[in-house]
Amino acid sequence: MRARGLAVLLACVTLGPVWAECSMREQTIEGVTFLVMENDLIVARVLPAMGGALSDLRLKGAGPLLAPGRITREQVIRPIPIYRERRNGWGLTDWFYPGGAYSIEAWQASVVENTATTCAVQVRHRMITRTMRIRDGSSAVEVTVQVTNTGDEAFGKSYWLHAMYMLGGVADLTGGTQRLFVPVAATTQRRRTLAEVSAEPALLADAPTGSWSRFLAPAQRWMALVDSARRLGAATVLSAEDFSDQVIFYSWAGQADGTPVISQEMVLAPLDLVQGASATHHARLFAFSGLQRVDYVGDSVALAVTMPDGPVAGGEVRLPVRVVTSGRRPSVELELTLHSENGEVRSDTVQLADLGPTTPRDGVAAFGMAPPGTYSVGLSVRGADGSTLAEETLWAKRLIVR
Repeated sequence: MRARGLAVLLACVTLGPVWAECSMREQTIEGVTFLVMENDLIVARVLPAMGGALSDLRLKGAGPLLAPGRITREQVIRPIPIYRERRNGWGLTDWFYPGGAYSIEAWQASVVENTATTCAVQVRHRMITRTMRIRDGSSAVEVTVQVTNTGDEAFGKSYWLHAMYMLGGVADLTGGTQRLFVPVAATTQRRRTLAEVSAEPALLADAPTGSWSRFLAPAQRWMALVDSARRLGAATVLSAEDFSDQVIFYSWAGQADGTPVISQEMVLAPLDLVQGASATHHARLFAFSGLQRVDYVGDSVALAVTMPDGPVAGGEVRLPVRVVTSGRRPSVELELTLHSENGEVRSDTVQLADLGPTTPRDGVAAFGMAPPGTYSVGLSVRGADGSTLAEETLWAKRLIVR
């Protein structure tokens, strides 16, 4: 089922060099019509008839990331899993995967951007307007969600963002090759009234998939899944404006519609909307390859820092780092800093060139002879134009020098 005017908009694709530009096309599989957004790095399929779901995401040369499910024409026209919001005690829910919510109502869909630099599809259903956008030369899908109170009274529900992943087309529920990385806040306090959060941050920061399903209090605004064998990764990153101590993360690994999947879920802060009022949320799905673990993910950069296995007994302190970016960048400047408990700061800057989501670059930060003590690790990443791509303290990273 397509919105009126969709075919006309699709006909307006700007022609030119295919390698770097965005393109939009229709694709029909077993009678079901998808909208396909593509650039030189990723392919993203949107299914208008089922809530405009992002039903497939592929990183070129690396493999699929999202769980596409079993999509057939019979599923579209029958009242079985269709993407919609769900208002209940858990929150206002919007599903990226066909499962858990049911509706026979199709979503309205339209192509709102279709140029060489940007492609975007917008879907609407009752209170939800969701826009999914890709840009030329980027491996990220930008997601903008507007929630509008169309009812007769105020409500305080939360938007719940779901992304169901299958890295390389496989979800490893045994924890053998795929691991989930979550910067978990060290708290034993109940966060909101939604659920009890874990009090075991050290255990859950780097967890084998399938080993747990629970609510988490995030310390930072990202969570990532990495397949160490394929070196394929996917991260969900919430906008800085949407992140607060009222946000709760959740992950679940299991069977959805008979398909093994691993979820990255974010329950956003409660909304207090009077009738007719709206709120807007922003997030992105970031696809990358070349990392075997993740220590930080920002809007456009992901990295891993190799820490010593134990305390450093004298000698020069050196920390290897590997970096990928969501878009192609001629260079970045990475600064790592060591912060001692008494306030001393040591830093080193590493220049990395020719980066991208499938072209990781390695560097080593050297700090010289650091005095004995315990150090936290900070980072700053700047683009060639001087823009700040990341500035954060690495969660749960401690260096001990004896």
